[in-house]
Amino acid sequence: MLASNSSSFPISAIGDGLPARERMLGLHFFMPAHLVPLVEVVMGTGSDESCADA
Repeated sequence: MLASNSSSFPISAIGDGLPARERMLGLHFFMPAHLVPLVEVVMGTGSDESCADA
């Protein structure tokens, strides 16, 4: 799996150049990250749902 917390670039655009783009995910940490144990998982158009579930 490859994940990015970038909110500036679409996850699908980052995954376009990857040979296994189904493994590309986005992660957004809730702030303050050291106090809030929550992460949003963002799927791109080619992301595999089983990767997001993991």
